[in-house]
Amino acid sequence: MSSNEANQLGIIRLLNWLLVGTVVLFAAATYYVSSIEAERQHAHDTFSPYEVAFAVAQTVNEFLRFEQTLAMYSLPGSQLSIDDVRLRLDIIIGRLQQFERSTDHVGEERLVVHFMHTNPGYGETMTEVKKALDIADIALNSGDTPNMALVHTSLRALNRLDSKMASFAAQASSYSAQLYAGDKRELQDIASFSEILKAILIGCGALLVGVLTLKLRLLDRTQVKLRDLTAELTRTMQSVTVQNERFDAALNNMSHALCMFDKHRKLAVYNSRFSALTCIDESELEGLSINALRKKGNRTSQYLYDAIAPSVIKRRPQLVITDLPNKHSYAVNQTPMANGGWLATFEDISGVRAAEARITHMALHDSLTGLPNRAHFRQRLEHVLGQKDEKDSHMAFFFLDLDKFKDINDTLGHQVGDDLLRAVAARMLAALPDGYFPARFGGDEFAVMSTLGKAKDHQGFSVWLIDQLSRPYLIGTNSLRVGVSIGIATWSKRSPISSEELIRRADVALYQAKADGRGQISFYLPQLDETRVRHARLETDLAVALERNEMSLVFQPIVCTISGRPIS
Repeated sequence: MSSNEANQLGIIRLLNWLLVGTVVLFAAATYYVSSIEAERQHAHDTFSPYEVAFAVAQTVNEFLRFEQTLAMYSLPGSQLSIDDVRLRLDIIIGRLQQFERSTDHVGEERLVVHFMHTNPGYGETMTEVKKALDIADIALNSGDTPNMALVHTSLRALNRLDSKMASFAAQASSYSAQLYAGDKRELQDIASFSEILKAILIGCGALLVGVLTLKLRLLDRTQVKLRDLTAELTRTMQSVTVQNERFDAALNNMSHALCMFDKHRKLAVYNSRFSALTCIDESELEGLSINALRKKGNRTSQYLYDAIAPSVIKRRPQLVITDLPNKHSYAVNQTPMANGGWLATFEDISGVRAAEARITHMALHDSLTGLPNRAHFRQRLEHVLGQKDEKDSHMAFFFLDLDKFKDINDTLGHQVGDDLLRAVAARMLAALPDGYFPARFGGDEFAVMSTLGKAKDHQGFSVWLIDQLSRPYLIGTNSLRVGVSIGIATWSKRSPISSEELIRRADVALYQAKADGRGQISFYLPQLDETRVRHARLETDLAVALERNEMSLVFQPIVCTISGRPIS
């Protein structure tokens, strides 16, 4: 074999090896391109349909969750923490901010910003959403106490955007579907031009390296974000822990006892005052049912349960005032919860009730003698008159006035006079039998009401009462005597009169008794009114005559019969 042939054979062999290498390289390129296509198809199937649709759907979902959280927080008596609401607000704001950010692994058409530019109405919707969220942000960060008026304003604005946000999500899904269809057509084009792609294998390899590099960068960014989210979650958990500690401190330092039952009527929340009120250890209270709590608690908790049970069954808010046998009083405020449970607070108002009783007693009793006063007597009188239904029912009103009391008050002083009035009131209370109701009208005037006996009995009772009250009183070192004048007016079903008229008649009778002399008794008679009218007219006529100088003084001389001279 010549050297030329050998060279040709070597060249052929080299060409064969080159051919084999080319075939192998072609096969490798075909396999690699197929792998690229399969990977792109998988990536397309996994992410492409969800890039725009997923971002918008997640944003709409967070929008609805924030709206629901804000609505629950605005409900009266809501136990939702304001930090939970603020967290939801931050999440939805962050979602909206992501719409304006770009990313490097997808084309411009896969950006939410590009999708929103396809319809200017979406931008207007996002502007309205941001305004509503700005209002909520101001309301929730306006100080220690959120501005509930702005909260309700934000809620109304968010409610109006529900339909627009739903439409926004639907259009985003449709837009992503169109992108997905376009991607499929591109894959078909890639399959048609696979020969061209094989020729640019090196370029595809370089592109693959670039994609891998980009993915590494994205992983680094994701790792950084995860670290930030972990730190934020840690801070949030710490904040929640602090809030829980504050809640427990506030709950156990309340002046009221508090309990909250869930929809199964199991005790869910309580404070130390509630434990003290029921005399059940706090470790045993958790999860107790209402009936178990009633059986296990003390007598106080049983009374309180019986007071609130009707409103718990009917599930309506109610304020119940319960007076216990141990003279303690509680104001129990009950409020049904939206989840089917209910909340109750127990306030000890024993001091308030005692103060009210003292004020009521002071309003209806004479401060000097302790007897019922004129207002109390008037109430009792009208009540008795309203209860008299029998045809022969009868009632008498005795109007008393102390004789010579003014002289004692003026000579011995007001202190002695006050002590004497107290002694008269004490003797009257001790002497009066059942069926007689005494009162002090003021000054030295007293009144007694009786629903017993007839006129002759009233006469005997008056004589007896004058005798009892006229006996000497030892006031300090002074032994004092006072008389009593009594005016009597009667009432019967057959000739009923008003309480004002009854008091007036007794006053007229007392006036006549004092005119008759001390220690006298006088029944009201119609002619007494005529006498008082005549006296009143005479006083009026005399006053008018004096003003007009119609009166003159006439002297009647007394003459001595012996001398015939006037002596006076």
